[in-house]
Amino acid sequence: MAQCIQLDAQGRIDLVNQSISDCTGYILMDVVDYTNYPTLSAIFDIPITSDLQTVWMLGFGLPMIVFLSSWALNQVVTFINSK
Repeated sequence: MAQCIQLDAQGRIDLVNQSISDCTGYILMDVVDYTNYPTLSAIFDIPITSDLQTVWMLGFGLPMIVFLSSWALNQVVTFINSK
């Protein structure tokens, strides 16, 4: 269970009887709260496969499709103009 704490003038930790939403000091969390709270480590997790496929298609597949389509259209226009 998370609790509100503050540092006193000597640098000691004092437990404050405030709710977490009204806490003006620091919030001390136990292991269960910490593991359930999204932290910076969530940024570095391996992404979901469907998200990875979408990013790969947008970042690599879409430019390749556009390039190859424009190249093919250029070849057709060049062939028609040469006749």
